[in-house]
Amino acid sequence: MRWVGIVAGIVGAIVGASVVRAVFKGGVSPKDLRPHAVAGLSIQFPAAPQKLEIELPAAVRSKILSTESYQYKARNFEAVLSRVVYVVGIQASPEGALEGALANVASSQSMTRVREDKKAVNVSGCDGLRFTALFSKSGKDVEAQGVILARGPSLWSVFVVYLKENSNSRETATLMVDSIRLAP
Repeated sequence: MRWVGIVAGIVGAIVGASVVRAVFKGGVSPKDLRPHAVAGLSIQFPAAPQKLEIELPAAVRSKILSTESYQYKARNFEAVLSRVVYVVGIQASPEGALEGALANVASSQSMTRVREDKKAVNVSGCDGLRFTALFSKSGKDVEAQGVILARGPSLWSVFVVYLKENSNSRETATLMVDSIRLAP
């Protein structure tokens, strides 16, 4: 289960790094959301998500059969969606993945973890966690929300990060997370 947190933490750190660098540049609008099928999920994005290549350390790669990640970036708003399939013997853990991601985002970006809320969810027959997390950096509140789902060795994660004071970004993130379904 430790490896699951490490892999998801690496994805979370990448998301946090780029969003925090652009934290003062605006947001997105909920009216731009359109359905997309990506990495085995159906989700609403403001535009087509782009393929994201993530470099993984060799020790982590040896625990993974396959991985794919996609991102959407606009000003201070970023969404990353990933699917990871682990080798036989590793059970995907939403709890471990969430803790690893939040810890890595906070430490890699010198942010303070202010608050996290999480609740168990079931999306399309898949158990997981829905979360909202609040970080502080340079006097600004940076918020993240998303879902992490697991079925056997497969883990899907969606992280949406934005400047909390932007209500359009928050509404867009909530609608995106609400729209997540496993693709048929």
